Amino acid sequence: MTCPNCGSNIREGGRVCFECGELIRARVGGDALAVAVPLSMQVEERPARPTYTAYPGSLVLRAIAWLLDQLIWGGLLAAVVLLYLELNGLSRTGAHVIDALKVVALPFAVAQFVLNAVMEASSLRATPGKLMVGLVVGDEEGAPLGLLHAMWRSFIKSVLMSFVPLEVLIALVVDDNQTVHDMIAGTNVYSR
Repeated sequence: MTCPNCGSNIREGGRVCFECGELIRARVGGDALAVAVPLSMQVEERPARPTYTAYPGSLVLRAIAWLLDQLIWGGLLAAVVLLYLELNGLSRTGAHVIDALKVVALPFAVAQFVLNAVMEASSLRATPGKLMVGLVVGDEEGAPLGLLHAMWRSFIKSVLMSFVPLEVLIALVVDDNQTVHDMIAGTNVYSR
């Protein structure tokens, strides 16, 4: 390689001409110098976020998944209530069960909300019921949800599930079976 200023030979990879002191800069073109980029400056290419190109999950599978989730959480709530009664030495009478429910219901509901959101934001992308029927939750393009996005979806779902008939009716009319809480949260449920 030759120096562009004085024409003397420069060793390969050299950055300074020893004859004239000219600083050699890397040029883009035919005789550009090969410049090693330090590792700290290299940009690692990350793979694209995995998406599901499958069709949105059917309304029937979504209903089955919801029922399975309710059975699982209901069984866990019953176990927590029984454990509470046992630890406090209370009998299993109706009054004691109601008192136990008053104590454990709110913390249990918060735990259910958080665990559902964490599971939907994890690599599983589904609650236990959705896992059993082969459904996953994603954004409108099918990409995984972040934790805050999943928590927003869980919050909207918990508020709107008291209007189940409205949710079901709208999901029946919409092309991709999207429920109201999914429309508001910008999410959908897909089959695996």
